Amino acid sequence: MNIRNSALLASVAGVLGNALPAWNSSRSLLETVSRSGTAGRWFIPLVIFAYLFTAIMPVLYFALYRNKGTLRISDGLRRLCLIAALTLGTMMAMAVANWTGSLRPSIAAMRAIDWNTGAASVLTASGDPRTVQNLSFFLNLIGQIGVIMLLAALFRERQEASTADIPISRLLAVLARAAAIGWGLWLAFEIVRLALTPYSYFQLQQYASQIGRTPPRLWDMMARMISEVMETACLWVVPFVICKRHENQRDSETTPAASE
Repeated sequence: MNIRNSALLASVAGVLGNALPAWNSSRSLLETVSRSGTAGRWFIPLVIFAYLFTAIMPVLYFALYRNKGTLRISDGLRRLCLIAALTLGTMMAMAVANWTGSLRPSIAAMRAIDWNTGAASVLTASGDPRTVQNLSFFLNLIGQIGVIMLLAALFRERQEASTADIPISRLLAVLARAAAIGWGLWLAFEIVRLALTPYSYFQLQQYASQIGRTPPRLWDMMARMISEVMETACLWVVPFVICKRHENQRDSETTPAASE
């Protein structure tokens, strides 16, 4: 599968994978605002920002699908795409193994429902938090598969000097820079969170001892944060590679002009 088809698949998969988590996040934020009594004027801007931040990757993939320019990717960036694809694929396989192991209670709950009641049984099943969680995971899995296929297509894109060098579209360049900056900042934030995880653990441990609860293990918290950092880094690779391609394109355009 070439880059354009992979980009279209990643765009559609990204929309499917981000729709339900974004909706759940906005609902959780609304509930937090309602319980805390915080001024509601901040809710709409935060939701709009969250949706824009979530949508920038699928839009970038669609712009890559519409792009008519050539992507001459260096060997170093191709290897980076391969490492990101293998890393994301390994993490996805581990997540699927854990997910399938936790499906037994959900399957048992679905079997306990009386499906002869018609619409009432459907509402009961859809209202189960485990159903929403499993559906969200499945849709996110589709999104990750799309990104892995796009990274693999970028890895297969070789730098051929014989082909005509057609500049990438301005829309793709702008979206790639915005995504690289935005997701780069988010990656830096998650790295800081990872570094502060031991401190957060000791704070949580003290709070759990006060209320008589068992705190989560430090390793579990570290593993979850490491997984989030690695996933964000893999997603950041695509806009980073496109940005480097655009920079090389501009350098090649300015070098002949300077020599003249």
